[in-house]
Formats: sequence, structure tokens, C-alpha cells
Amino acid sequence: RNWRFTQWFKKMPSEENMPEADVLSAVEFDRNGEFLATGDKGGRVVVLRADDSKQQSGKVHYTFHCEFQSHDPEFDYVRSQAIDEKINKIKWCEPSNNAQFMLTTNDRAIKLWKLHEKEVKFASGFNLMNDRGQTKPNKKLRHLKLPKLEVVETLVTATPKRFYSPDIHKFNIHSLCVNTDGETFLSADNLYINQWHLDRPDISYNIVNIKPEDMQKLTEVITVAETDTSNCHTFMYGTNRGVIRLGDLREKALNDMPSREFTDPALEALDRKAASATGGAAYSNRPFLSEMLRSISDIKFSQNGRFIVARDYMTVKIWDTAMEKRPVETIAIHEYLGPKLWDLYENEYIFDCFDVAVSKRGDILTGSYNNFFHIYDLDHRSDTIVEASKPPIATSAIVPASGSSRDSSKSVKKKRLSRPGIVSLLGRKKKTKDGKVDNNEALANLDVHSLNYDKRVLQLAWHPDCNAVAVAGENNLFIYAR
Repeated sequence: RNWRFTQWFKKMPSEENMPEADVLSAVEFDRNGEFLATGDKGGRVVVLRADDSKQQSGKVHYTFHCEFQSHDPEFDYVRSQAIDEKINKIKWCEPSNNAQFMLTTNDRAIKLWKLHEKEVKFASGFNLMNDRGQTKPNKKLRHLKLPKLEVVETLVTATPKRFYSPDIHKFNIHSLCVNTDGETFLSADNLYINQWHLDRPDISYNIVNIKPEDMQKLTEVITVAETDTSNCHTFMYGTNRGVIRLGDLREKALNDMPSREFTDPALEALDRKAASATGGAAYSNRPFLSEMLRSISDIKFSQNGRFIVARDYMTVKIWDTAMEKRPVETIAIHEYLGPKLWDLYENEYIFDCFDVAVSKRGDILTGSYNNFFHIYDLDHRSDTIVEASKPPIATSAIVPASGSSRDSSKSVKKKRLSRPGIVSLLGRKKKTKDGKVDNNEALANLDVHSLNYDKRVLQLAWHPDCNAVAVAGENNLFIYAR
């Protein structure tokens, strides 16, 4: 079955008048996919709920559930720093008593919210007053009747339950992870990872600390953290150096020395290699840009906890937790941007952080520019490229990254399959007489300068139980299913 465009949620009717506060900054499904939450740069959270009538027919369909203001702009007078209201992360917690709970965070403040239904009741059936509250004319009452309460409507209310101490984190919070025990969660900034209990907002335990004694010698920072989907003692974090470190809280409480460390051998060779790039060299041979391209923007565990999926600026890397030497596979996302990297750096697009999502069966979802996102089916070796708000463009073979271990080790077949890739989808597709796409012609017609780099898919999520994805593009939320 092919992917199809199912729903589109939009905040503003015109993109020209779109305020910055309406740009979506977080997307998250709950654990069974019944609720879908989005956060924006204005500190607002919008929650959608699955339509049960459509779910029974096999369709994925969401309706509006509630909206509330989670964070407001603040000012830190101690550090003389403004704190934006932008929602960085949303994480769902275990429900209780027909109420949903979620964690939201901006750069400094973590909050626990309770979403519950509240009945609005109206009293009627008075003896001396009518339903409008007006006194009835004097007349003899033959019998007395008891007033009754009638439910007029049911509202969904968001109530803040916990405000976690903002003084714990000295740097901006970028990651939030709820453990499988349903009682603890992790929060991470550039140098620290802390563990919290949901019922103890004033205390946290530091489990990772990479701050050097001399801050002038700081060369590595934490960019993302994630917990295992199968247990509550294993976690991992990625750094700006392209390194993934796996920690186990059963070994020790403070994981300064990780249990496992995953580093691409190509990056290690680049660190040892002198900065001798020449004109026209590949992007991986430019030491200055490679420092930014290797930074890990998102990591996820597979459903069984065996594999790690990591996203950097140019590639998606799949690691086996039992093999630290090299990634199992390296997939090129938008390798056609190689000649334009310096322009992307000058316009600060190179600092964009793209999310990655993994399905229950191991498929991978990640975003790109021009409102494109990719759905990788590793079993069938296919890459479905979709432009948000439109039907899927086409499906092609997965493109291995240039110089990756998978591309260089085996065979001419993979190199031959990698030529169509995304290039044939972005360029104009001309067909030959037999009806096939002329990929060489598409490659020649590709113009990276015509892509819209302001329209980018950064935040996305995969439904936990079925083949449905939610993709955020600026102030729009798109849902695709198959």
C-alpha cells in the first residue's frame, strides 16, 4: 500500500502574514497514538484526539481536543538573559483516572500538565424562579419540586500540576525523555543530563556531567539524549562531535565513562587528517564544515532496543548496539546540497536540527528542505520522498552516503541503485519511449538554487501502532498514512 495524504491542520490562512510565534517547534504522539500534541514558538500546546468512528474503519483521523498556553516569555535577572516561550519538547506520561499527563519544556522551565474533561452544569427546575433566574409571579404552589443539575457541555481543561526547579539546569534544555517505569524522566542541556521523579519537582540527580574544569578547553557538548524503549536503566546521548555514548544506570549512578561509545571511523580518520582540502573537494573533506555536519541532531532506539538511529545534517546512520566499530548503514538524505554548503553556512541553515522517527517495524522518517521528508523502508530498500501537503512524489532505492562503509564495501549494485535517489525526484522527470524515467536527464536538470530553504521539515513523529506519520512544516501539521 502506498502512502497517502490524509489531514492538514493550519493556524493561519496566509503564509505572508504568519507570525513567528505560530511556527511549530515540537510534535509528539502519546504511547498508543490516541493523542497527538504540537507545540509552537509562542509557548502554546495544541492537542488532537483520534476519532474513534474513523479508527474503527481503519483510517487515521484526528480532531481538535484542546489548546492551552504552556510557557510565557521570562527574563533571568541573574544572568541578564531573556528566556523564550518556545516549546522545545513535549513528552506524554502515563494516563491516570481518565486524565492525560504531559511534560513540556522551554529553554529553562519543565512543567507537568494534566488534561482532563470538566462538565459544565446548569441548575434548573426551581420553585420560585424560572431558568433565566427571574422570579415567578406569586401563586400558590400545590407541590414542591427539587431543582436538578443538567450537564450543558463538557470542556477539556489543562491544569499545571508540577513546576520543576529551573535552577537545576545552567544551560538551555534541549532534550526530555520519559522512562518506561512511568515515574522518572531525563532532561538534558549542553553539559548535563539529570534524572527526575515526577513527584519531586525540587530534586534531580545528575547522571552525566561533561563540563571540563577549564571552560576554555570545552570542545564537546551534548546535543540530544534519549532513553531506551524497553527498559528504564539504559540511555544514550549524542554530541556535536558525532559521537554516541550509551550509559547504564545499573553500573554506576554518574556515567562520566559510558558503557559503550559509537564513532564513525570516517570521522575518526578526518580528525587525524590534516586540513588539506582543495577546491571542489567533497563536503566530508572540509574540516571547517565537517565540524558542523557531524553534529547529531536526533537519536532514537529501535522498538527492541537493538539498533540506534542517529541523524546528523547530511545523513542517517544506523548502529547495532553490539558493534561499536562502524554503523551498519549510512543513508544520504540530501547529498545534492554538497556544492551549496558554504551558502547554507553563511545563511545559518547549516545549524538546522532535523528530527528522526522510527516505526514499530523499523522504518525511518526524517525531514529535509523544500518541505520534503523521507520515509525509508529498510526491508524493501525503498525511499519514499514526500513534499508536505502533497501526495508522495515517488519511491526509489535508498541512497548510501558517499564513502560510507556500506557503499564502499560491497558492490556495484548499490552504487547503481543510488544514482536515481532523490535527484530524480527533485529535478524534472523526463520519460523515455518505453515509459521509464530518464534519471540522467533528471540529474542534469537538478537546480539546488531553486529549492526553498525557509520551508523545512524539522519536527515529525511516527504513530506508535500503525503506519501514520505527523510532519510539521512551519505553521502547518500534515498527517500521512498508508
